[in-house]
Amino acid sequence: MLVDISRLVTEAIGDHELLARWGGEEFVLLAPGRSANAAHILAEELRMKVEAMVFGQVGRITCSFGIAQYVANDTSDTLLARADAALYRAKANGRNRTEMGIEAEVRSVA
Repeated sequence: MLVDISRLVTEAIGDHELLARWGGEEFVLLAPGRSANAAHILAEELRMKVEAMVFGQVGRITCSFGIAQYVANDTSDTLLARADAALYRAKANGRNRTEMGIEAEVRSVA
C-alpha cells in the first residue's frame, strides 16, 4: 500500500515538490510555492484518489491530511508541529478529511 500511495502522490506533484515517508504510515509533502489553498486542493485530490484505489487483499482505505503553511519565524519544528496538529484534528473529526494548521498553534509548540 505504501508503495502504491507513494507512486500516486509522486505522479501528482510537481518536480520541485518532495514526498518523504515520516514514520510508519505517515508522509510529509513539501510544496514550496503552493498557497495554502492550492495545497488544500491537492490534498483533497489525493485523498479522493486514495479512497478510490483498491489495495489487494486489504481493499479500500482512506487517509487524512494536515496542512501547514510557512509563516514568518517558523522553524522546521513549529511548521511540522502545526501540520501534525492539523493531521490529528482531521483524525479526531472523523478521518478521511483534510484540515489546515492554525497559525496560533505555532506559539503553543515554540
